[in-house]
Amino acid sequence: MCRKSPVAASVRKWANARVVSLRVWTQRKRSYWRSTLVVSDHWDGSVQVFYHFLLGYFLPLSRWVETSGRKHITVRDCGPMNVWFDCIGSSLEIERVKPGVALHIVVGRRSRYSVVKGMDYPQKFNGRRIKQARDAALKLMGMESEETFPSILVIDRASSDDFHTSRESETEMSGARRRSVPNLYAACKTLLAGRDWWIVDMASTDPRSQI
Repeated sequence: MCRKSPVAASVRKWANARVVSLRVWTQRKRSYWRSTLVVSDHWDGSVQVFYHFLLGYFLPLSRWVETSGRKHITVRDCGPMNVWFDCIGSSLEIERVKPGVALHIVVGRRSRYSVVKGMDYPQKFNGRRIKQARDAALKLMGMESEETFPSILVIDRASSDDFHTSRESETEMSGARRRSVPNLYAACKTLLAGRDWWIVDMASTDPRSQI
């Protein structure tokens, strides 16, 4: 009776494990290169908060998707702002990765990536560029532009998402906990008298309702 050598069995087990590992690595690499990681060169702050996310990441990303024609993209995780990615239609396949993973991909050039220029620079607002990006975002979300909003929309930073008190938050607190204008309504009533205006807390409103 022939007995199997423990050494041979051990080598065979190691070889099988290496083959499986290689296959997983190959599949993962193909998946990385199938998609394009889109990261933002935004002005300041964090894309986990509304202003920098919308103007610094989501709008320029939408415009980039429109002009590039890409169907598979990877985006960095944006905490509470991920609900905007969830509103994008089935025409675009999106994968989210943690910020550290996104950084690892860019630094190591481990997949295709593209850097989009943020539109949140206070000294560099470009109305034409923002309108193009807005139209691209609406198209991406399967919505149409309706020019029925009031002439002046005042955003009240009131509510704060619990996420911004967690370890994953890149900023300390948000909303009125971070900064606020206590007399905002009175100021608007005085400064905007005779104008068409209204105040809204975007943090408590879903993306489609915001639009």
